[in-house]
Amino acid sequence: MNHKKVNLFFGETLAGFDIELHDSDCFSVALTDYRKNEDKSDEFRDVIEPRFVAEVFVSADEVKSIIKGLQYLLDEGESS
Repeated sequence: MNHKKVNLFFGETLAGFDIELHDSDCFSVALTDYRKNEDKSDEFRDVIEPRFVAEVFVSADEVKSIIKGLQYLLDEGESS
């Protein structure tokens, strides 16, 4: 089994994107919406916690379709 994982955290929007390869044709894709916990944060550090997580399992062909869709939207945004 070829198990690999990519985790991205976007600090400006407090969002997370994770994709994990479980086997040659099974991926899990998770989107996480984080929030700052004001009660636990102080002037020296911000405590960031997950607020909502959505995870789906998709095939390699579906991942390719997601990538194509994102590339299309990026191209459209650049040409506008």
